[in-house]
Amino acid sequence: MKPLAQMLKPRDSVFADTNQEDVLNLTDFAKGKYDDAKEAERFFAENFTTQGMRMLWDIVFSRCAGTSDTGLVKLTQAMGGGKTHCMIATGLLAKHPELRGQNGLGTAYQNLGEIEVVTISGRENYEYGIWGSISEQLGAFDLFQEYNKNLKAPGEAAWVNLFKGRRVLLLLDELPPYLDYARAEKVGNADLAVVTTRALSNLFSALGTKELAQVSIVISDLDAAYENGSEMIRGAFAQLDNLKSEVDRQARDVQPVKHNSDEVYDIMRVRLFERRISPDTYVQDKNDIAIAYKEAVAKARKLNLTNYAETLVYQGVLDSYPFHPGLKALYERFKENDSVRQTRGLLKLMRQIVRQFFESGLADQKSLINVYDFDLNHERMFTMIRNINPTLENAISHDIANKGRSVAEAIDKERGDGEDDAARMAKMLLVSSLSTALQSTRGLSEQDACGYAAEPGVDFCKRLADAGCTAIIYTDIACDGAMKGTNLGLYRQLAEEVPGVAFTASGGISSEAELLELKKMGTAAAILGK
Repeated sequence: MKPLAQMLKPRDSVFADTNQEDVLNLTDFAKGKYDDAKEAERFFAENFTTQGMRMLWDIVFSRCAGTSDTGLVKLTQAMGGGKTHCMIATGLLAKHPELRGQNGLGTAYQNLGEIEVVTISGRENYEYGIWGSISEQLGAFDLFQEYNKNLKAPGEAAWVNLFKGRRVLLLLDELPPYLDYARAEKVGNADLAVVTTRALSNLFSALGTKELAQVSIVISDLDAAYENGSEMIRGAFAQLDNLKSEVDRQARDVQPVKHNSDEVYDIMRVRLFERRISPDTYVQDKNDIAIAYKEAVAKARKLNLTNYAETLVYQGVLDSYPFHPGLKALYERFKENDSVRQTRGLLKLMRQIVRQFFESGLADQKSLINVYDFDLNHERMFTMIRNINPTLENAISHDIANKGRSVAEAIDKERGDGEDDAARMAKMLLVSSLSTALQSTRGLSEQDACGYAAEPGVDFCKRLADAGCTAIIYTDIACDGAMKGTNLGLYRQLAEEVPGVAFTASGGISSEAELLELKKMGTAAAILGK
């Protein structure tokens, strides 16, 4: 079973002291950052294509081909959920036709050629309004002179005149903060937010005309993050609904990342790692790791330490590698915290954990990154975990990590076996309790904790013996209840590897001969079902 360092190599960004890679801005697109096809190729090499992306691409490119009535798409997800990444990926495929076949679009839209891409970021202030920037990026500023100079909302006819005969992808990102700012800018008897909302409503309405049959608009919605601005956005969509008879369609919602799926793992794997070995070898080695973890969990089940099914951990490792599948279950608990920001927040956290994992040398020893594989005595890691739930700061210092002075560290030191079992369990309980939501699930049952902690090379019987345990009931669940014979080889191995512990055999014992054999090998007792 290969350690992680032989399977994957962290990307250079993992060891950077900034996290700029996680925060993208459409303004970079407008400034020409992605004009070079090589920069576009690098973007796709380091980003996973989600189902939401593929859905968006199909909608956008069929619209630009003139074969779809869906001209408006709304990306729905909280801040940090992948909306800007999704927009940039779509813009790159529009701008670079040669990349479409390489990224899942096949040849269906190869003949569309380059599509004009216009980007608006709500983080920018536009001297002539959003419509002024749109007209400028299309090289038609003078065509909108009347609206730009006077900050006047273009009507439907004006939008039609601007876009007619063009194949355009318009990306509108983070509009709520812009609308919030625009409320303070007076325009005549109204304000810029009202004028902007009117302009957007007219534009959305114009999408229903035949002149704009090859114009696609993608807009992000940030309800949870910008309440006031979102009211303006909802107002724009309400007007769109009122004009439904003219537009003859509705905005279609697309979720960039499905957090209840394994896409989060896929995103982290592609963003944080490069493969060191061939695809075929990678698949086989990953399967070997999954089998090893399956066997480790099976051993824990035989000791009645966990009810974690070994088949689930096997498939979980295949899906989540190089991260332990328990990570997903525990992340689900705190992903909605204000400081986490969904995908972006998890990436930021896991980048630091991966960095520690490799810099500490654990990547040369272990095959998976488990829930507790991080060092809270490292200031940056401590700060990141504390920021997820600040109320636990004192608990971390007192109970988990404090330069050897915490309760868990003291317990591990007192045991004197060189292991850090108490600290590991404490960190696992911490991660399971980071949610700030009311009535959220916190903590873990003993069985869940033992299931997550079961790893190849971690022999629970030896650990229990080292901790002072003198008697263990060991049930082979593969034999239990079958009355077809017990696993004599297993109990012989336990007697040899863990001397000094009185083992009680349980599961499948069906004859007096087996009882005599168990007694002969030193088994202390046996449990019979009948």
